[in-house]
Amino acid sequence: MAKKTRTCTVCGITKPLNAKYFYHTPYVRKDGTRGHVGKCIPCYNRLAKERYEANPQAVLERNRRWEASDHARFMVALSRSRSEAKQKCHAPCSASPEEIEAAFTGSCEMCGKTEDELGKKLHMDHDHVTGKFRGWLCGRCNGGIGFLNEDVDLLKKAIEYLESHCL
Repeated sequence: MAKKTRTCTVCGITKPLNAKYFYHTPYVRKDGTRGHVGKCIPCYNRLAKERYEANPQAVLERNRRWEASDHARFMVALSRSRSEAKQKCHAPCSASPEEIEAAFTGSCEMCGKTEDELGKKLHMDHDHVTGKFRGWLCGRCNGGIGFLNEDVDLLKKAIEYLESHCL
């Protein structure tokens, strides 16, 4: 099988299409695909540095606006989730940022507490085997599922245990 390559749109050099030479982009293009940035990493970084040196205030302001946006929040959550899944050898979340944003209500889908009540941000929950996005949970609910190994039978036993001892 031939290695995939890409030609940098700035320097014109053809390089292997991997994380060493091209940044991966989580954004969905107009044609519905995802992939890698068209500029190689050295060119991308050089242009970013030139843009910053030309007008640092404009770059910092643009970054502040992006970081304050809801879209940035969901992109960061998805990126962090995929990174953690890779480290823990789980399947990464397969949802798009748009799907994750659409599912966000601001409250935990299990206990119903809002982020304001919790004083913390909600966690993206996904199936570690299939990568399917399930919803937004608070840290305690997400941890509870995780500590019981996402095992439905074990969760049922926990319910039975609590019901038999808490009446």
